[in-house]
Amino acid sequence: MGDQSRLTHFRALFESALQAYEKDTSVTLAEHPLAVQLRNCHNVESVTRVFSDFRGNGKIVESIDSIVSILSTLSSHPALGVSIGLALSPTNAIQAGLAILLAAANDAHTSYDTLIDLLESIEHVLSRLRIYTQISPTPALDELVVKIMVELFSTLALSTKEVKQGRPSESRLVDELPYSVQHSNICKETVWRERCRGSPAEAGPTNAGGGSDDSGGDSQGRI
Repeated sequence: MGDQSRLTHFRALFESALQAYEKDTSVTLAEHPLAVQLRNCHNVESVTRVFSDFRGNGKIVESIDSIVSILSTLSSHPALGVSIGLALSPTNAIQAGLAILLAAANDAHTSYDTLIDLLESIEHVLSRLRIYTQISPTPALDELVVKIMVELFSTLALSTKEVKQGRPSESRLVDELPYSVQHSNICKETVWRERCRGSPAEAGPTNAGGGSDDSGGDSQGRI
């Protein structure tokens, strides 16, 4: 599959996710005021200001700042940035979906503990995703990155729907974002295979502590 064909395929995946989002939340994301604001933001600081209404707790502030920073890094990935050809890039869609979810949670008086769990789950997935994007790109890894972003976006939609229906205590994000052990193993095998195709340095440790990262997750089996 050529580069243009792959971008067309990725665009179709995100377009389908956007349609599903509208069906689940009754929100046309690209037209929502928060999405319009975020689309016009061109640096981390301006994006963070859009989230200022949801920054009433230290841990929430810390998680939002981390998520915004990671998404800014991911936006430069060819399969996730403006080059994919959507009015709302995948990273902008995640930002907007998160802002809308937080607004809904605020209106529903969702507890801080639930919001913190939700944000930490998102932060965990995006942190793992950032590691994948730091490996030399291949079609298989690009596909993996896109599918994880689509899954994250789809889960934001379902969580927003549940919060609006008054069921925020058992957030779907907290339940689903840790992923199954099977999904985690597929991700680890894909990343390890792609690393081994590169230089020895690429196949080495990726975590800050210098140890091997071949566990691929935490004690809950998360990627």
